Amino acid sequence: MKIDFLIFSNKDFLPKALVSKKSFDRFYLTGDNKVEIVIYEAPKVGAHLQGLAKYRIEVVRDRLENHEAVVMLGADCVLYNNIDFLLSMPGKIVLVPHVVKPPPHSARFYRGGHVNGDVVCFRNNSIDIVDWLLTQPMREDLNKGMFFEQTLLSSVPFFFEGVAICRDPTVNYAYYNFHERPLEKNGDSFFINAKPLALCQFSGYIDGSPEKISRYYKGPTPSANVLDLFREYEQAIAAEKLRQGESIQAESYNKLVRIPNDGKA
Repeated sequence: MKIDFLIFSNKDFLPKALVSKKSFDRFYLTGDNKVEIVIYEAPKVGAHLQGLAKYRIEVVRDRLENHEAVVMLGADCVLYNNIDFLLSMPGKIVLVPHVVKPPPHSARFYRGGHVNGDVVCFRNNSIDIVDWLLTQPMREDLNKGMFFEQTLLSSVPFFFEGVAICRDPTVNYAYYNFHERPLEKNGDSFFINAKPLALCQFSGYIDGSPEKISRYYKGPTPSANVLDLFREYEQAIAAEKLRQGESIQAESYNKLVRIPNDGKA
């Protein structure tokens, strides 16, 4: 299968995006596959980026013309093992929920959407879904029940046929599902339910503060295994910052896309 892995990042997240790209290169930079970082600069309205969600879907729409599948990823997603089981699931689109059991505090999920918009696999027969997404409003406004495309993606299984849901707990491990996925460690490897950790999203990670987990995390003190995972992530980010010379920055920023502030999102 010819797959394009698209890692979306702004300039400030570039070290994280490079960590992400290296992790996907390790497993999927083979054959006709591509692993790319898409650098963007989006205007802000208040504290929120506007236009980004629609831009990401537009890029996916464009890439589907020449690939069998496009995987849309956030810059803070890191791959620890292959996700072939997700990529081979039948359907036009594969969605990954934040949690697979009722969360103890669910208001955020109801407002922000149950589906993670930073881990989505679109197949080239999902154009009808992609085109529908592009007709919808995507402003970030949690007060009105919107969080970029996540709220819309949560509706896709009801509106379209051929939607696959990946409920595997080793995918999309993050602070918001700690309560249902105890992290184990054996040697240098991490496991969930005795299965190797596949993909972790370090959502809201604060550089230099692995013990804080996320700017959004309000839960109990994490386990030693969780802290080990986040400290390793911090080391990887720090290493990318050290190796980022001017040539690397120039190469990355030459690909910068500025999303116009046209009032549409």
